[in-house]
Amino acid sequence: MKKIIASIDIGTNTVSLLIAEISQSKISQLFHSEHITALGEGLSSNNYIKTESINRSIKHLFEFKKIIKKYNVQKELCVATSALRQAKNKISVINKIKSIGFFPLIISGKEEAQYIGNIIKYEFPNIINNTLIIDIGGGSTELIYFYKSKIKLIQSIEIGSVTLFEKFFSDPINKTNINECVKHINYKLNNSILSGLKCSNIIGVGGTITSLSALFNNVFPYNPKKVHKSILPINSINYLSNQLLNNTIEERTNISLFEYRRARVIPAGLLIFSQIMTLNGLKKLLVCEKGLRWGVLLEDLFN
Repeated sequence: MKKIIASIDIGTNTVSLLIAEISQSKISQLFHSEHITALGEGLSSNNYIKTESINRSIKHLFEFKKIIKKYNVQKELCVATSALRQAKNKISVINKIKSIGFFPLIISGKEEAQYIGNIIKYEFPNIINNTLIIDIGGGSTELIYFYKSKIKLIQSIEIGSVTLFEKFFSDPINKTNINECVKHINYKLNNSILSGLKCSNIIGVGGTITSLSALFNNVFPYNPKKVHKSILPINSINYLSNQLLNNTIEERTNISLFEYRRARVIPAGLLIFSQIMTLNGLKKLLVCEKGLRWGVLLEDLFN
């Protein structure tokens, strides 16, 4: 029996929609869209989501609702992550989202990591032995450790591309910005499950990782199929640093992959990626282009 399901992810930096047809445990993508709305922009200063950020998100969610109707979706799954976990005005934001017909579940960092684990098991079943999964988001980074194909450790760390950029960076970026940000990242990582963990493989998920891979692997214009299961070697860090650090937001927007709100925060995401790779002494990262929205879909399918 076929079933059409929509999965909506309301993140700190993006909102995304996946519509898929489910038939005998097989998932076929019918539609996908993602927009950078920067819901968490400015959140680190007072823990309130700004009106303009809410309006950007509502605009695209309203568009999603119209698309969902066209596909005769039978079930909607909607989750919200770090920005709405933190925000003091989360209730008013949720009420605005509910007014257009979405009813988001605010999931914890550990739940988010569990969902990410679902898609990794589905997409990479043969290499999840002694493997670390990282999902660098706008407000947090999720860590999942697989051993013998089972999740053994999960942790959500409050370091994300949006929050770190707002806390540490100026425009243009300078060496002090970078050094202070790296110091903070390393403090968080050294007090995480990564401390002393030696992995054989690492897989990266989320907009930061997929954007870095597209830039390094010269995927212009962005193509999800080419990015999925692509590789970011350790030597990509030097290349990416030259492209993304020590410059202005305007200069980074000249890279066709990045619209303004991605260009603004991608340097902080790069530093998280580089410090995780350095800490674990890993030579390459494998990219998973299918993120949280896919994991939520799988959770509903198999549980």
